[in-house]
Amino acid sequence: MSDPWTILGVDKNATDSDIKTAYRKLAQKHHPDRDGGSDDRFKEVNDAYQNIKDQDARQTWEASQVDPRQGFNPFVNRGDPFGNLHEIFRGGFGFHQQPQRNRDVQINYDISLQEVYTGIKRQLNVNLGNNQTVQLNLNVPRGVEHGDKIRFAGMGAHDISELPKGDLYVIIRILEHPRFKRFNRRDLITKVTVNALEAAIGCEEFVSGLSGQEFSIKINKGTQPNTKLRIPEQGMPGRGGQRSGDLIIQVEIKVPILSEEDLELPLKDILKK
Repeated sequence: MSDPWTILGVDKNATDSDIKTAYRKLAQKHHPDRDGGSDDRFKEVNDAYQNIKDQDARQTWEASQVDPRQGFNPFVNRGDPFGNLHEIFRGGFGFHQQPQRNRDVQINYDISLQEVYTGIKRQLNVNLGNNQTVQLNLNVPRGVEHGDKIRFAGMGAHDISELPKGDLYVIIRILEHPRFKRFNRRDLITKVTVNALEAAIGCEEFVSGLSGQEFSIKINKGTQPNTKLRIPEQGMPGRGGQRSGDLIIQVEIKVPILSEEDLELPLKDILKK
């Protein structure tokens, strides 16, 4: 059987870096998960690298060639034969799931609830690490949800030139809105505050939706705290042909603090308190 330098195609004066580079190329070429790969050839390459990967390994291997007490064993087993392979390919190849391409990249992108309502288009410059950048056109559809991923195939990392690029995933994060909260995915909840006396005798209030449109709502006599009123299809836009959600108005009731003098005022003035 050929010696490790011959198997890896390097001469005996090669540096550790040269040996590692040669090994990595051959390991990619002969990996069993790749078309044309070979278990035997892959293990042979890996064993060869284990024997000459650094000065200590080379000294151990060379000693095994001249010490008769050890016998002639050019490929000494040093534990897990694939341990170094895992180290080199960690985070870059993902052989368990994606054996034939570079690593995927994920980034977070924050948008406002208003932008979720309208949808947005942005041009982004993304840093992939290892001095790699990519420019992409991000199109966020209306009604997107927190945590949704937008995939850009073949726009991920390209650490290893011999392998195809990984994918790039943009993870959408929706920022909190000061007035609206999302409910049941498509509904929106907002609040309106009325005076306790107004709730008792009934009144009319105005509230704006996320679209900016203003709506008139009727507060019925005897309305209780946390009563919810609903304006159909004025919530978040539907996705995939679904109807839009509703705008839900939660009524909060403020109890005025009245003095003895206030009680002598006309009702219309008390309502202003």
